[in-house]
Amino acid sequence: MYQSWLQDQEEMHKTYKSYALFMGSFFNWDMANRVSKQDDPDYATSDKEYEESWEMVKNFNDNEEEGLHRRRRRVME
Repeated sequence: MYQSWLQDQEEMHKTYKSYALFMGSFFNWDMANRVSKQDDPDYATSDKEYEESWEMVKNFNDNEEEGLHRRRRRVME
């Protein structure tokens, strides 16, 4: 019961905050943009970092596929 009330309060807070940011964006767009980016920042990477992370993911997936061989059960008749 308390948790559902708390979740309702958090949803109301998010609604009021987004409304305040919307209204504030008419008067001071830069400040509203900075406040909204505090909660949900943009992450930027260079091409080199992107390629390195992509290679790590591909290598990880290749290693995982090697270990997924299953044995078949023998059927006893």
